[in-house]
Amino acid sequence: MHSTACRARRALMAAAVLGGLVVAASTLGVRPVGAQVTARTSLDIDAPAFDADAPDPDVIRVGSTYYAYTTGTYLTNIPVLTSTDLQTWVRAGDALPVMPSWSEPGRTWSPGVVFLAGRYVMYYTTEVTATGAQCISMATSAVPTGPFVDTSTAPFICQTGLGGSIDPQPFVDSTGAPYLDWKSNSGQSAAPAYIWAALLSPDGSSLASGPQIVLDQDQAWESTVEGPDMVEASGTYVLFYSGGAWNGAGYGVAYADCAGPLGPCTKPTDAPILHSDAARLGPGGESLFQDASGNFYYQAFLANGMPDGSPRAMQWGLYSPVAVGILTGDLEVVLVEGNVGGSPALLPTVKRVKGC
Repeated sequence: MHSTACRARRALMAAAVLGGLVVAASTLGVRPVGAQVTARTSLDIDAPAFDADAPDPDVIRVGSTYYAYTTGTYLTNIPVLTSTDLQTWVRAGDALPVMPSWSEPGRTWSPGVVFLAGRYVMYYTTEVTATGAQCISMATSAVPTGPFVDTSTAPFICQTGLGGSIDPQPFVDSTGAPYLDWKSNSGQSAAPAYIWAALLSPDGSSLASGPQIVLDQDQAWESTVEGPDMVEASGTYVLFYSGGAWNGAGYGVAYADCAGPLGPCTKPTDAPILHSDAARLGPGGESLFQDASGNFYYQAFLANGMPDGSPRAMQWGLYSPVAVGILTGDLEVVLVEGNVGGSPALLPTVKRVKGC
């Protein structure tokens, strides 16, 4: 049974404010605003884990090893990083060394990887050479580091009438059914952006249901919605997403409660739970995953630059481990020693309370 203190935490929205950066979490059922807990220095969390170029990471765990796949850099199509402790990450090469013939070289973004039917399946965004449209493709590999092979002759998903399809993210529910979430409109259309979801075939090679809209941009801060990441905790579905302009200070992370993998989803708040501060612009590109004990972590922290104009590449980083109190209701805000743009910094972090 939870203690009185734990029950009190479950009824609060916890928020830490440091130089304007806000990290907030609430329970799935009760969300009164305004209540705060005091941030304190944590001795059991280390950060950053990878202080280099690693935009839009997607993190999976295979046995005791974690793999992070990121948007392409000038050296690789889909970089992959590995870690066994969530503290130290090392480069493991290019997970997708060869692109399909229809794809524009050097144009790859936002990979999402899942293990289905005895193989690893990667969904990623790339540009169609012939049209310039940004669309989703698929590649497979026998091992998590690749090489992933894409044998396609055309995109896996491409909603050309809606401005293209980007930011694919696979999700497997507690019954083992695989789904895919993604965003329509890469910014090439005046149409609104939507987050879509569809059931996948068991091996992930095709859609097994018609796409459904699960989220739209209907709040003032959302000039777009993108980067979806669905998670399930004790039968409750939560869709995390990024919103706003990715290259500006208004970019942030929010979430919605969903009735199921295909929605409908509702937004419990009218503002992001993570947004800019005086030293970092545009946190987003979130990735949530579970460790071997079933704890949820928010692993992929993405910032797009600094107010002084420093290159955004200096701001990419994987900060670990950050437990997601939204999924447990047991919340605490701590200050984590980290590094931002090569300078020491204390990063406000939402952490699950031990013993609750």
